[in-house]
Amino acid sequence: MDSLPFRYQQREYWEFYCPVCKAQRRSFYWPSPRKRHYGALAILGLFITAVCQPWIGLRGVVFIFPIWAVFEFAYRARARQSLICSRCGFDPYLYKYDVKLARDKVERFWADKKKKTQAKAAQANTPSAQSAETKESLPSGGSVSNSGKQE
Repeated sequence: MDSLPFRYQQREYWEFYCPVCKAQRRSFYWPSPRKRHYGALAILGLFITAVCQPWIGLRGVVFIFPIWAVFEFAYRARARQSLICSRCGFDPYLYKYDVKLARDKVERFWADKKKKTQAKAAQANTPSAQSAETKESLPSGGSVSNSGKQE
């Protein structure tokens, strides 16, 4: 199956490489909904029509259109979020829209990541963190008095 061209392969996921960090990425969301999603929407529309028929008749079919719009919006938003690289912060949708914004977002991602690592390092070097480490390194049940001898 892997020898077939990509368009003929039936996969449940979309596999690609991040163009910035070259990491292999995988998304279980395709850029647009699949046939099974539209089938599920049709079944939901029939169900809502059947439930609402005593009150509004067959006009309940109209409910499928707002549900379809909400579904499309939510699906595409989740698909876009799944494509953002967790290693470098690259967003292909944003890159397609505006290259400069995409570059700025990647730079902000790395700056935030650097701040977080510096904060962790600073927190590990604080006196309270060091005293907690020395307490953990003492033998169980033992405590150190002011003179430095174990009691």
